[in-house]
Amino acid sequence: MVTAMVRHVSRWLNVFCPKNGIPGVSLRTLLTGVKLDYNKHCRVEVGAYAQAHEEPTTNDVDRARTTGAIALEANDNLQGGYKFLSLSTGRVLDRRSFTVLPVTNDVIQKVHELA
Repeated sequence: MVTAMVRHVSRWLNVFCPKNGIPGVSLRTLLTGVKLDYNKHCRVEVGAYAQAHEEPTTNDVDRARTTGAIALEANDNLQGGYKFLSLSTGRVLDRRSFTVLPVTNDVIQKVHELA
């Protein structure tokens, strides 16, 4: 979680336009050619609890449809996906859809167990 937070912060430092640079163009946009969209890339705060929706499949009827997870960082893609830390497996998940929920004591306890 700490590594993802450091990557997230350093990524956002390059989003703002430098004083002596091209007006209205950030270093990130200059290098990647991609402008960030608030509605896609700022949908959830780092460390927020969410139910990450699993990708639908036709043959898995018994599989859970969401997974409790902690938001880590936005993906560097145009679709606006995010990386999450699964509270059940401890693995990093890439998900496009999710539902942000309040953090409960059970979530805090699970994060401490994973740590």
